[in-house]
Amino acid sequence: MTRLTRGITRLLAASALFTVLGAQADPILIKFSHITADSTPKGQGA
Repeated sequence: MTRLTRGITRLLAASALFTVLGAQADPILIKFSHITADSTPKGQGA
């Protein structure tokens, strides 16, 4: 294998590994500070 092919193969393997590890991470939760509670009308609409 040439040096370039080996480098591309390593790059693809690393990106596949990081994709799998990233998919198992906790979901990102975004909270907006202007919404104070879930029981308020504004909170229920969000």
